[in-house]
Amino acid sequence: MKNATCHTPAFEKNAHEIFKHSEKTLRKVKKHLDDHSFEGALSRGNLFELVGHFDDAIDSYKQAIRHNEKSTLAKARLALSQIKSGLVADALETATDIAKTDPFFDVPALSSSDEIPVLTILGDALAVNNRFDEALKTYNKVAEKGNADPYTLGRLAQLYIVTGQEEKAIKLADDISSSVRFTGLSNILLTQNIDIAKVSGLNKDSLAGAIMLDDHGRPFISEGEIKSAKMADCDTGWCSGE
Repeated sequence: MKNATCHTPAFEKNAHEIFKHSEKTLRKVKKHLDDHSFEGALSRGNLFELVGHFDDAIDSYKQAIRHNEKSTLAKARLALSQIKSGLVADALETATDIAKTDPFFDVPALSSSDEIPVLTILGDALAVNNRFDEALKTYNKVAEKGNADPYTLGRLAQLYIVTGQEEKAIKLADDISSSVRFTGLSNILLTQNIDIAKVSGLNKDSLAGAIMLDDHGRPFISEGEIKSAKMADCDTGWCSGE
């Protein structure tokens, strides 16, 4: 039986947005896939990360770093892939290292318009290591800088829910609605008279898994339409076309 929440207009709009940015990434990496260079290793890492082959992505990014040890981009993508693969201690080490030298370097997402600051990636790494207070402080450093990106504010909203500060999360609902990652959470926060923590499924035990898997979805085709798998709109698992 289909999950009805997977067929809202906003969900379909997100799917098209994800498809557009994913296609852009694929066109870009295709140029260098066979190159034995920094660009080649980085491109292979992007491709593997985009399709969820995180072990291969990690190996590729490490190869890119060997070509260019000063590349913040390669190290940031390595940290993101380490988070998604569950290598949380390694991710924290990588993210801590780059946050010392380039905390506000923006990392472009592979399948959305999000730009993710290095300091926010450190916040993610702290959160998946259950260091919630430090993660809150780290996300807030980005938010206090002004013009904070929707990705950072979405993570901040999730952490506010987990730490029992739902009123603060509600205030961020409009700010995070433009990110395809957090459309579902924004809708939850804007809904009155509900148990936000229960409906969102967010708590201290589930947050790490949400961050690891909250990959703003993989496009797929169902009934001739482009749709998208996204945890926020599909309860606890990938939404399928079945």
